[in-house]
Amino acid sequence: MRLQEFTITTASPRRHTKAKFTAAGVLTLLNSARLPGLTAFDVSGPTAETFGAAEFFADAGLAKLTRLTLKVRVSLADVIACPRLAHLRKFRLDDTDLTEGDANSLLASPTFARLTNLTLWTRGPLPHGFEGKLRARFGDNLWLRSGVS
Repeated sequence: MRLQEFTITTASPRRHTKAKFTAAGVLTLLNSARLPGLTAFDVSGPTAETFGAAEFFADAGLAKLTRLTLKVRVSLADVIACPRLAHLRKFRLDDTDLTEGDANSLLASPTFARLTNLTLWTRGPLPHGFEGKLRARFGDNLWLRSGVS
């Protein structure tokens, strides 16, 4: 049986230690010849700067993913600009900032034409009309959470 899903996180059961990793290490796993069936990846914990989000989004290995969860603070615009994510069916992005143009850009992006499930968590308020635009496309497969009530 081939491993299809992999989760890496900075969460640690040890009180005084914290796991650390960067995009380079994650990409080594993603591109490993020993993990050819890997299609779902969850990355949780580091900041975009310490993780190396630019390096991550530049890697061609992302093209094999059909599900991606990023609990790394990156902008939705940076994700939308990554053409290597064209095979994603499910996408979750936590701790992001959303702009009014992000919904339009996501909906217009040919990269995300196959996307069927979308989850977005933001610290700030949702821009006016943001949810309605995305709900029209994703219906019940859209989950949004704002840190502002």
